[in-house]
Amino acid sequence: MGDTENNNFSGISMKTIIIVVIIVGLLLAFLIPLIAFLSVNHMKTSDKVLSSTHDSMKWEAHNIEGEWQRVIDENLGSLEAVALSPSTISYMEDTANAELADSELSYLQSVESSLSEDSKIILTGADGMQLLSTEGDLKDVSERDYFAKSISGENAISDVIVSKSTGALLVTFAVPVKSESGDILGIVQRNYDLFNFHKILAGQNDHAFLVDSSGMLAAHSQFAANGDSVEDLSHELFMTQETGEGLYRANNGQGTWYNLYHLRNEASDWTICVVKEEEK
Repeated sequence: MGDTENNNFSGISMKTIIIVVIIVGLLLAFLIPLIAFLSVNHMKTSDKVLSSTHDSMKWEAHNIEGEWQRVIDENLGSLEAVALSPSTISYMEDTANAELADSELSYLQSVESSLSEDSKIILTGADGMQLLSTEGDLKDVSERDYFAKSISGENAISDVIVSKSTGALLVTFAVPVKSESGDILGIVQRNYDLFNFHKILAGQNDHAFLVDSSGMLAAHSQFAANGDSVEDLSHELFMTQETGEGLYRANNGQGTWYNLYHLRNEASDWTICVVKEEEK
């Protein structure tokens, strides 16, 4: 009697196992293709999101680069016009002539009034001593890199310079002044206050910044950088990569991931960066 009960129990258990196995098999046969389908579609969606992010950030970076190039073109263009002016050449060939100095000062004031930012144009001699400016003290800039490059005959754009008097971040544009025979008489230079570029960034971008060729922060959309907040970003990937443009993903060290698009401006060798935090 006891044996019969055991056999029946074993039979029922085996049937149950077989039924369960069949059901599980059917479920797996349905779920595996579904999981694969969802995974593929998730990958496609992720790729689309990444591609859309890349395109948006690329457009934003190129737009900022265009604004920076406009600043470069305006400043170098105005300085080139001054350098080629007959009154400038005449003065640089005879700097002791008071009449020529007065005439040149009037000319410099007229050029300055046509520019969008309030900054003075300065004429500097071949020895690096500033000679003529519409206002302000004259200084010796012979040790500055921009002077060395410009006095050699090339247009120059400095890296970030911190004003000793105000703490403002500046960039100096410089152009050689040549005689009609091609001799270099000195340079003409002008500072650009990078707070002006901060305002451009802040008006158009949530999180973007500009760094000079050495990796020093020049302007940021989220705050007005100055001598007390200058950051050295030379160790960042966008500075160490050989490519002048690209997108990479990074972590801020606090668990937040973000995408950073970087673009190097060829004229200045400065880099524009656009940052987007990834959605959680």
